[in-house]
Amino acid sequence: MSLTPQNLRSLLHNLTDNFHHFLRNNSDWFPFESSTAEVMSWVPRVDIEEKADKYFITADLPGVEAKDIKISLDNNVLVIEGQRNIEKIQDEHSYSRMERFSGTFSRRFTLPTAVDETQVEAVSKLGVIRITLPKAAKSAHTRFIEVKTADEVY
Repeated sequence: MSLTPQNLRSLLHNLTDNFHHFLRNNSDWFPFESSTAEVMSWVPRVDIEEKADKYFITADLPGVEAKDIKISLDNNVLVIEGQRNIEKIQDEHSYSRMERFSGTFSRRFTLPTAVDETQVEAVSKLGVIRITLPKAAKSAHTRFIEVKTADEVY
């Protein structure tokens, strides 16, 4: 059997189905169903919007206080990281399902154009953080670079 895009798609679909079937039937083994779930890392969902003069990054961070979020920008790489702490549950055995995680999170984005780092802002409201990243101003004039011959340089 040759590996065509259609065959590859079918193989991946079957693999995904089998994996989900395994997880459903082995919930005692799968850590999301056990008490270890509360200390795992998680990945917040993010929307990225580009306008002519700025980028907007909106991240869902329910239950995360602004003081627990760290945002850094270095060489056009934006990093959003932090921690969500859910109150400790007294009797874990009274729950039939626990899906809310606490623990650390980290997202990293490489921006396609330079950003004016002095004008970056982040605002948190109702568990959603919105980061505004103004694009760096482009040079107002064209700069011409002289091409030298090798004899002039060496």
